[in-house]
Amino acid sequence: MARACERTGWRIHAWVLMSNHYHGLLETPRANLVDGMRWFQHTYTRRFNIRNHSPGTRVWRALQAVVLDATDGDGYFERLLDSIHLNPVRAGLVDVIQGRGLIDYKWNSLSRAYAVDSEDRPYTW
Repeated sequence: MARACERTGWRIHAWVLMSNHYHGLLETPRANLVDGMRWFQHTYTRRFNIRNHSPGTRVWRALQAVVLDATDGDGYFERLLDSIHLNPVRAGLVDVIQGRGLIDYKWNSLSRAYAVDSEDRPYTW
């Protein structure tokens, strides 16, 4: 995804990788969402297949895009950030009963970009 951002100029505001899909909130300063996603998904599939010695294609659900203005003041941007970051909880991937919090789910931007740094959890974006 970082490489896609370099190629397209996108800005990632939030992301979460689930077991069989992902969610992301990104800003596209240029009108290149479709071309960028095509490159990203093709590259991801190719690298996944090489790493896992798995031939074939990955089936991707159609891209769902919503246009929003983060400056409109209605709080939708913040609610969308929360919704993306809460996906692992909804899917049962975070076990709060065992004392693990959402911040411990390492496959999201919450634990990497929004969390306060600590000695035991170094910041790595």
